[in-house]
Amino acid sequence: GYASLTILELVEADAIDYTLTVVDSSNRETSVTATVEVQVPPAILLSPTNTTDIILSTVQLSCSSRGWPAPNITWLKDGAEILCSDAISISTFRGERQTVSTLVIGELKLENAGSYQCNASNELIIGRSVLSDTALITVLRELHYCVFMYRMYMYIIM
Repeated sequence: GYASLTILELVEADAIDYTLTVVDSSNRETSVTATVEVQVPPAILLSPTNTTDIILSTVQLSCSSRGWPAPNITWLKDGAEILCSDAISISTFRGERQTVSTLVIGELKLENAGSYQCNASNELIIGRSVLSDTALITVLRELHYCVFMYRMYMYIIM
């Protein structure tokens, strides 16, 4: 005999096990199971957010992406890939269908100011990727302005 299963518009929810059971004329059952995997291009679930902080602070940016196979996430600063260093660490958790990545700048410096994005890709979109929204990191030298305003306020009152 011959049997077939056709799924016309494949969606992620169709990624399950399908079992075909055949009963012959002697009432004997034979079953075979096939697993359908649905490849899904990456999508950004959580983009990093704008951050303003002072020199030597610790800054953390997070990004999350979903897809099948689970996406790889890389980080970009002003369009160039960021590599780990003594000052910058990147930790990534890659689950079955989702990847979460965190970039930490240990001691913020003026040169860390700029535009940051995460870049998600998987085997489904080779040579292409999906970029998150841009997060701006602004680095303040110090909080002299607040101290200056406080001193002026105290001078006017006295």
